[in-house]
Amino acid sequence: MPHVLRRCLFWLGAITLALPHWAYAESAQSPAPVVGTSGHLLSMTVGLLLIIVLIFALAWLLRRFGQGGLFMQQKSIKIVAALALGTRERIVVVDVGGKQILLGVTAREINTLYVFDEPVIDAESLPASSEFSRKLMAVLNKKSGGGT
Repeated sequence: MPHVLRRCLFWLGAITLALPHWAYAESAQSPAPVVGTSGHLLSMTVGLLLIIVLIFALAWLLRRFGQGGLFMQQKSIKIVAALALGTRERIVVVDVGGKQILLGVTAREINTLYVFDEPVIDAESLPASSEFSRKLMAVLNKKSGGGT
């Protein structure tokens, strides 16, 4: 974990632990607000906005320091094709640096079945979206077009 990310997480934890003490000190000095007032609604909205900003800031930090593997696309390793054989078994063709490898994937292990000398599937000519996503978009477009 990078040094900057560790420092940010430390300060985030310290502030999070200190917030209840600051709030208690303020409430001890002033009378408790009546629930349902505009002040209460404003403080709740500000708190919610702070939490949302915090979530986006942490997501940005993860992407910035390369920890967000789910958010970032790998350019050197691509899954070219996959075929489900059972509930947890599948065959996958993976492109690694221009070389394609046929892998057998189970719940417990991954085995190399065959390494192709030349690519058998052109990775660039594959559609960007799957059949499911195209059908889903068609259904959503029908619903939005039919409702107006």
